[in-house]
Amino acid sequence: HQFVTSSVWDEVACGLRLRHLDEAETAARVNALLERFDLASRARLNPFLLSHGEKRRLSVATALVTRPRVLIMDEPTFGQDRARAVQVVALARSLAAEGVAVLLVAHDLQLAADCADRVAVMAEGRLVACGPASEVLLDEPSLRAAGLRPAPLARLAPQLAAAGLLAPGSIRLDDLRRPGGLTGPGSRPGREAAA
Repeated sequence: HQFVTSSVWDEVACGLRLRHLDEAETAARVNALLERFDLASRARLNPFLLSHGEKRRLSVATALVTRPRVLIMDEPTFGQDRARAVQVVALARSLAAEGVAVLLVAHDLQLAADCADRVAVMAEGRLVACGPASEVLLDEPSLRAAGLRPAPLARLAPQLAAAGLLAPGSIRLDDLRRPGGLTGPGSRPGREAAA
């Protein structure tokens, strides 16, 4: 029940209207975001009539319309098909490159491996591990303490080492990433960790 207006267009415009931005600039920003998130054809619909994935995209659009310096994204790829997940992650990366601080909350450690520079692991309201993604995502005891499953290659590393296919301790963050991350051919977002 997070939407406060009766149309998708007005929902995106709401934050700008509260800031008294002129209507021409408001319309330009709203229309651009509706196009970017493939919601332009839904502009006059009530937000509650959207699909789950469309609602997620609408939420991101409403957050971006005011051009924030910090963006918190909670499970941004949940309920999205691969193409939409790729768009959301590409958007997060481009915002980070523009200087926006992007905090991504996810149970999907493969998503974290593909995207994150730094990772914090929480369990029962406590910080279990925090640091460079290359260290934290390979810290299996910390991940398991939080009820998380390591990314697929990290889970296979002990068996690969036992078979002589991987030197013990030689796995790196780049090894965990899918080719090209979420933007690479053949990659797909998935829920690799227990919720």
